[in-house]
Amino acid sequence: MNVTAIVLAGGAGTRMGDACKEVPKSMLAFDDKPFLEYLVEWLIGAGIRDVVLSTGFLGEYIASHFGKDVWKKEGVRVVREEAPLGTGGAIRFVSTYANQETLFLCNADTVVEIDLPTTFQVSAMIQKPMISVVTLNEGVPNQGAIKVESGIVTEFREDGSIRPLTKNGGNFRASSTGCYFAQKSLVLSEHFSYGSSLEKEILPRLVEDRLVGAVSSGTGIFFDFGVPERYAFLKQNTWILRKVYRAGL
Repeated sequence: MNVTAIVLAGGAGTRMGDACKEVPKSMLAFDDKPFLEYLVEWLIGAGIRDVVLSTGFLGEYIASHFGKDVWKKEGVRVVREEAPLGTGGAIRFVSTYANQETLFLCNADTVVEIDLPTTFQVSAMIQKPMISVVTLNEGVPNQGAIKVESGIVTEFREDGSIRPLTKNGGNFRASSTGCYFAQKSLVLSEHFSYGSSLEKEILPRLVEDRLVGAVSSGTGIFFDFGVPERYAFLKQNTWILRKVYRAGL
């Protein structure tokens, strides 16, 4: 795939307490293997040969692991924010290092079951500069925050409210997985500004301008392990990682 994957791995992990005092959240181990390694191997296995890891807090830990030749030869690079830029600013900053026009954005603390090559093909057919990969699972954060009409996102409200996942023909409500396809030209435009939040500021404006499409991942696994309880659950259920990331194993 002619895609640059940008993995957002710069979070401070404040919700994780002592677990992330010395190890970044994305490098927490499951079956003696850092989560970020599962994710990067999966991206490579899907055919992506340009992977940029966006780091911040404890970024040297990630750089030490992925700065080795075995990763460099697969097209993996590590870029560090010297100061917090917000999700929108981080994406804009790291995108300047991307070798491809099409970007795949994802978070380094979330397990998302996606057929990446197929999702990429479908997203290209929608012909919008940004595509949100959505889930139809219930009981997820900001359930029903996204309203989709004929493949176009017409509403994006991540305000903590729970909305029913309704469906009426080609119109439906879904939830964000935190994964997106975006055109580099859009990310480097005035729509993305340093210090801004992607979900709270940038996406609502893009939706208002009808620049965002949506592709559904159905009811595949979607799991954020960014709090101690969910981290402990995933530690005890590593079959989830083996199932989702089997293409990279």
